[in-house]
Amino acid sequence: MRGRYTSLTSCSLLLGTALAVAACTSVPVDDRGPADAPTIDDVAGREPVPTIQLLTKTAANDPSRFELSRMIVEAWQEAGIDAELLPVDDAQLNARTFTGKDYDAFVVSYGPTPERLDPDNLLSRFQSDGATDAGSNVSMFVDPGYDAAYLEQNQADAEARRAAVEEAQRILYDEVPVVPLIYPVVGAAYRSDRWEGVEPSVGYPLFNVWNATAATPLDERDTLVVGTVFEPPTLNPVLVDTLESQIPLSLVYDTPLAIDAAGETVERAAESVEVSGSEVTLTLRDGLSFSDGAPVTGADLAFTVEYLRDTAAPLYAAGLAGVSGVEADGQTVTITLAAPAAAFTDVTLTQLPILPRHVWSAVADPTTFTNEAPVGSGPFVLEQRRIGESLSFAARPDHYDAPAVQRLELTILGSFEAGISALTSGEIDLYDDVQPATQYQSLKDADGVTVVETQSHGWRGLHFNTSRAPFDDRAFRAALRSLVPYDDLVEVVMEGAAEPGGSVIAPSLEQWHDPDLAPFEYDAGAAMEALADAGYAFGPDGRLYYPETGS
Repeated sequence: MRGRYTSLTSCSLLLGTALAVAACTSVPVDDRGPADAPTIDDVAGREPVPTIQLLTKTAANDPSRFELSRMIVEAWQEAGIDAELLPVDDAQLNARTFTGKDYDAFVVSYGPTPERLDPDNLLSRFQSDGATDAGSNVSMFVDPGYDAAYLEQNQADAEARRAAVEEAQRILYDEVPVVPLIYPVVGAAYRSDRWEGVEPSVGYPLFNVWNATAATPLDERDTLVVGTVFEPPTLNPVLVDTLESQIPLSLVYDTPLAIDAAGETVERAAESVEVSGSEVTLTLRDGLSFSDGAPVTGADLAFTVEYLRDTAAPLYAAGLAGVSGVEADGQTVTITLAAPAAAFTDVTLTQLPILPRHVWSAVADPTTFTNEAPVGSGPFVLEQRRIGESLSFAARPDHYDAPAVQRLELTILGSFEAGISALTSGEIDLYDDVQPATQYQSLKDADGVTVVETQSHGWRGLHFNTSRAPFDDRAFRAALRSLVPYDDLVEVVMEGAAEPGGSVIAPSLEQWHDPDLAPFEYDAGAAMEALADAGYAFGPDGRLYYPETGS
């Protein structure tokens, strides 16, 4: 807060759905920032640091993410940093971040998807070759040392891989392209008075292909109704850029392998997989068919591998970049990699949607293809999409994992609170927007409802756009990181159901997490020291200025 004397170290918060009241106490702040802030009287030769915009989801769509973001912006403002909060809907957030890189900073939620049990999924998002407008490197982070560590971890044996994963973690921790804020306990809920066969799973706790097929009604109903506030922005696998967007497509498209409810990699459309050095050989099940009746062959899988690699599909291209050749012989496909890849089976092949060659080979420009009627070999077929309302799926009874229901309805809700109400009233059967468990607290006493809680191996964090000033300066990024009120995020917003962030690999993944990377802490003094050492200073007008030109 510039222009008046106040104080701040922690903010207590009364949570509402869209409104909050904050009471802040303790670090001395004057009109030039904290007492130990670097100051100057003459700003000649300097430019003011522009207002920072922090993008996040709206309070209606994601209440806790909104509150995390609001508290961060307030802490930055109290330290004299010109910052503002910009809540946007799902489509705008994805368009400006994952797709367009048109942002300063944004708060992301990396859900605990099964693919993230392996460190490659998150680490791959910071490779330099993905630092393009449409690439998977959201922070536009370019670091040859990181690229070397990433490549080594993907090609090394188990012991060497652990060391390389730790090195990659340390580089991200030190260079600050991203700031994992918290590792939350996540929740979900379903109508256990109506359904059996719904089991908690690693990853998205309840809404996944396993429960979509296994859920069995306890009465005469034949449709499983799932509620969500997230509407998939596309049905085109070439354009999908988040795992959240991929979930509806996982009902329609088979993958060769999959990660089961216990977190183990298992065969799915493939009946076997063999890895020998740089060669991966898969044999597809006999009798597979696409929803239009065409048989699924090895040629379809081979086509998919090359097609998603060559079209730079955001969600798949990084994992397929090392593919140097693919050959199909009937139902058997041999994939040759440029070098052995430790995560290829557990990450890439568990996500890869098998595309029908007879459909996609005729698509001249996959970036403009809407794919309104997806043809896949999965357990469901999409029958109807009503924009802003729902997606309706029909079961495929001849599928090897045939659903117990006849239909699945994915209902798009206007807000998270609307989902809580809909589950309580019985309008929906299952609610699994991966939110902190505290958001589901009100359902614990609801009749006929079971709430599931799991410790997340995902996290909520800050991405900085390192391709634009001042975020191209590590010192500025480090200062902002030190000005985040981590304790308040955990204790106030998350009501204690989270751990403070640190590494991009969560502590729950003990095999890969580096315990020497301490959780982040709020430290205004360290922030001001970082700014001063880099040449930033607060001017007589209370604004923060860039280092003097030529300094």
